[in-house]
Amino acid sequence: MRYTHIHDLCVDFCKNHPGLDMEKPSLDLLSLISHIPYTTKLLQRGTEAAWASGFIYAIGQMKGLFTRGREEGLKSSGIGDHFGVMGDVAQNRAYLIRTALRNVKRSWEEKYEGTIFDGQVEEDWVELMNEWVGDGIYGMRKPPW
Repeated sequence: MRYTHIHDLCVDFCKNHPGLDMEKPSLDLLSLISHIPYTTKLLQRGTEAAWASGFIYAIGQMKGLFTRGREEGLKSSGIGDHFGVMGDVAQNRAYLIRTALRNVKRSWEEKYEGTIFDGQVEEDWVELMNEWVGDGIYGMRKPPW
């Protein structure tokens, strides 16, 4: 099953990078995506490695882990290298995840109070994920890396 393979790839990345503390939020986000019919269709396109890189990249964006140039730290190219995909694949998949969740979030907020993340992720991640997904058509401005 694709979901299980994506899950295992995310866990493998996190075990190889334990200092980043990304496993729980990455798997929570993956679980959320896989339980929403609208976003489940996303996981059917492309390779499992590409999607796993997107989930890791998304959490890295939320946590502000990325560095530029010669600075020490996580870079999209490092994520791509780990999964055997080009660096921009991780960025593109994270963008697709964010856009799909933004559409779901808008329809959710018309019917319910709170956000789609309430009860799905740990409390300290609810606001972070909600901010990352953004509001309206454009949501949060995409970081330059």
